[in-house]
Amino acid sequence: MSYAPAAPVHEADILVLSVPLWNFTISYKLKHFIDLVSQMEIFFSFGPEAGFSGLQENNRAVVDYA
Repeated sequence: MSYAPAAPVHEADILVLSVPLWNFTISYKLKHFIDLVSQMEIFFSFGPEAGFSGLQENNRAVVDYA
């Protein structure tokens, strides 16, 4: 299953985010991106017996806050 805003995250080998802090928090644009890509059955799944499980395999993320 592919969801357009999450496609770059699913296809990337590594995700690098350089994030400025605005008033000691991340920007609303980054919050919106996180909301889009972190939906159930797009980025993770949940089952009553297994609990949460990620749908990303062999990917790494690096976040640099400034």
